[in-house]
Amino acid sequence: MNQDMKDRFRVFRRGWGTFYCEDLVTKRQTTLKTRDKAEAYRLVAAKNETEDAPAFSLHLARVYWKAGDPAAAKRTWQNGMDEIPKLKHGTPSTAGTPPLRTGRLIPSAIWSCWKPRPSIS
Repeated sequence: MNQDMKDRFRVFRRGWGTFYCEDLVTKRQTTLKTRDKAEAYRLVAAKNETEDAPAFSLHLARVYWKAGDPAAAKRTWQNGMDEIPKLKHGTPSTAGTPPLRTGRLIPSAIWSCWKPRPSIS
């Protein structure tokens, strides 16, 4: 395969067997949390593909999201806004605390144009 651009990320293995990824631009090294060579190379190939074609990666992420949750295609921002107060006030750690600003902010006119829009576009 002919590569016009050099890959930004490369794989290497530390002495204890864990594979790591190195960013050749920033020299930052991060663990891939695997000891499987094939999986490590697959993860780094995905990182390099994302670097080469970010728009395609976003499209691919949407495809996986819709396949994993078919109802997600029909959800609007209103559905998400309806869930925020449940998450903020429904946990035991926040029981008895005064309502947060979300209770006042979500019904405001600022968000009215976003509520009918689909959350995945």
